[in-house]
Amino acid sequence: MDDNRSMDINGGVISTRLFVRRLIAVTTLCLLIIFSVYCGYLISRAYNKTHKEHCQVLSWCVAKPGTSEDALVENINYVCEFNFINCSLIQVGGSCYLPVDKTSYASVAMNMYYQKAGRNDWDCDFSGSGVVVHEDPSHGSCVYPHDG
Repeated sequence: MDDNRSMDINGGVISTRLFVRRLIAVTTLCLLIIFSVYCGYLISRAYNKTHKEHCQVLSWCVAKPGTSEDALVENINYVCEFNFINCSLIQVGGSCYLPVDKTSYASVAMNMYYQKAGRNDWDCDFSGSGVVVHEDPSHGSCVYPHDG
């Protein structure tokens, strides 16, 4: 057999050039398929992210009305001291410091935790003293974060 010839899959003889062309064509086709699948994956992720952002219902976590002062203080301490959340909003000079009100302070702190933790219902439980709301509780210069 001549050096420029090889056996094909069916037992026939094909030239080396034809074999190389077929190999390149198959390789190129495989790469195009892989590239197409990967691009489809990226487009799908981008669509899902955009769709999720546009269709997302905004939610906040606030203290339930009637929650005891002890529970409010406990929630503030839990969020601000043990979860590395910056509670400067409710400290002197912060945009949510006034009016001086523990329910308001607790609501701001609980909401910051809820947003950072992922906005799941259980992230707003606080031993039954938190409630998820869909109306922005912001007031005056006190803006409650809503996007984590």
